[in-house]
This record gives sequence, structure tokens and C-alpha cells, in this order.
Amino acid sequence: MSLRTVIAACKRRGITTLFVTDHNEVEGARRLQAIAPFRVIVSEEITTSEGEIVGYFLTKRIAPHQSPEATIQAIRDQGGLVSIPHPFDRLRHSAIRRSTLERIISDVDILEVFNARNVFPSDDQAADVYAKEQRKMVIAVSDAHSRWEVGRSSVELGPFGSPDEFLVALKTATLHKHRSPIVVHTITKFNKFRAKWGKKPKIQTR
Repeated sequence: MSLRTVIAACKRRGITTLFVTDHNEVEGARRLQAIAPFRVIVSEEITTSEGEIVGYFLTKRIAPHQSPEATIQAIRDQGGLVSIPHPFDRLRHSAIRRSTLERIISDVDILEVFNARNVFPSDDQAADVYAKEQRKMVIAVSDAHSRWEVGRSSVELGPFGSPDEFLVALKTATLHKHRSPIVVHTITKFNKFRAKWGKKPKIQTR
């Protein structure tokens, strides 16, 4: 999505705070933050050696392909929060392994318990059960790769100014869960094809 497309989609849906979580990049988030008429939280979906981890409230890019532990430390060094995206999605090869999650769970702040792009509701349900067992904060996300997905799912919560205040606000948040149609995965494949030929899509949001 272009920056203008994201801004228009957020205005249309009444979104007042947006977490931009590009894969292994933060430049798009920083550019949007500079021009958006709403709050933008610079974040990143980071490819580790054992699956993806999201860092929220970042100030600079975190290099991919490090160990989960090194990635978490890099997020902490920036004062950020550690979130696990789509933890039990059986169709995504990028999802973090169960054994890895068990190893790092004490250092995780947030678990996605609803991802609008997950095909099987039972995968989200498994994440919700696990989050309750581990007493972790939970969120619902759109995982938007196209303008039709922006705000598909969302978190309604009170005001916050810092990462710690965000975690406190999550305790009483309302999760709005709406699944995206399966066709969005076709859109992603098309965008990957475009990226291969030098027409890289701009940014991805949560």
C-alpha cells in the first residue's frame, strides 16, 4: 500500500492509532508517521531464525535472521514490546515454532489471539487458550497487506503514551474480530510477484 492509500483507509474507518509492521523494515512506518493525521507507532515484523516476531514501539530497524533471543534483546534495547504474530497458524511457514515459543514465552509481552488472515478459526482459538495459560496480554490484528484489510480487526482501548501504558490499557481493551476473505492471500501473492519485478508494495499494517 502507498502511504496515501493507508491514510485514506484509516480515515474511512475512523482509525486513530496505527501500528505499521512491515517485514524487516521500518522506513515506510517512519515516512507515514511524518505525514499521517493520526498516530503511527513504528513497528516491525522481524524474520528470526525460528519464525517471526513483532517489535512494537521501535525507533530503528532490527536486522532479520538473528536468533529469537537476539531479536527480543534488540527490541528491548529500543524500549519496545515483544509480540508473537499468528502463533499457531498451521498454514504459515513463517509462524514461530511451538517449541521456540515455549522457550521464549517469559520474554513475550503480547500474543495475537485473532489474526484476520488466519484461515482456520481453531488456530486463533488455540492462541487464545495459550495466552490465558501464560497470562499474556492479547490483541486482534488485521495483518493488512491491502487497503481492503485496513481496520478489518482492531483493538479498542483507552489512551496511552508509552509501551508500559499500552500494556496497561490492553487489560481492559475490547477486541473487534472480523476475518478477511481468503481472496486476500491471492492479493499477497500478486504483490510478491510485483516485488520480484521491482514494483515493491509500500507498507503493511496491523
